[in-house]
Amino acid sequence: MSLSVDRADQQILQHLESLVQRASSISTLAVLRILNLTHSLCSSLIEDLKVYDATLSSGESSKSTPGAGPLGAMLDHAMEEMFVPWLEGSRYLESENKNLVELYAGLLSRFTRYHVRPHWIFCERELTRIGNGLKSQTKFTAQ
Repeated sequence: MSLSVDRADQQILQHLESLVQRASSISTLAVLRILNLTHSLCSSLIEDLKVYDATLSSGESSKSTPGAGPLGAMLDHAMEEMFVPWLEGSRYLESENKNLVELYAGLLSRFTRYHVRPHWIFCERELTRIGNGLKSQTKFTAQ
């Protein structure tokens, strides 16, 4: 049983690593979203497995708490170990910080590009149009 769980754990971990690697080529936000999504899906899967194990070990008639047995503890440990590379220490907070810096830099660059545009060209065109309109009005009133 332990061998098949270890093999499944390795397969899930390899798939998770490939997802995170593909997401990191897109953006830091994609990595954070993949980690969040996979964590919630794996948590749901583990809870379902615990409930299934509890019904198998105790039978349908008695109600026992899911995850109370050794399989539940092993699944919890596997879940903790699976996300260690991304949650260890302050790695997750560093990823969040990097994401916020990227988002802020993108917004700031758009703001800067907008305000660096030569707005005087628009003002000059408008003044020329207004000036031409005033000239034409003075021609009609002078005649």
